[in-house]
Amino acid sequence: MADFCQQCSIDNFCEDFGNMAGISSAADTQAGRFARVLCEDCGAIQVDHEGKCVSLDCLKRHGIEYWKDKK
Repeated sequence: MADFCQQCSIDNFCEDFGNMAGISSAADTQAGRFARVLCEDCGAIQVDHEGKCVSLDCLKRHGIEYWKDKK
């Protein structure tokens, strides 16, 4: 089965199916620890506990938007 990060799920299906949510905890995200995964659209990336792509080298550039919102 294909798995998508939160952003790609919304981009492709207009809904977050949560494929990558819950792989890590909110405490992991707060500590700056992210899960390494393979998104069918982004490639090899890291995601937070909600399944959002946080990788700065994401093929779709989702991580740049994620970190821009954190400033």
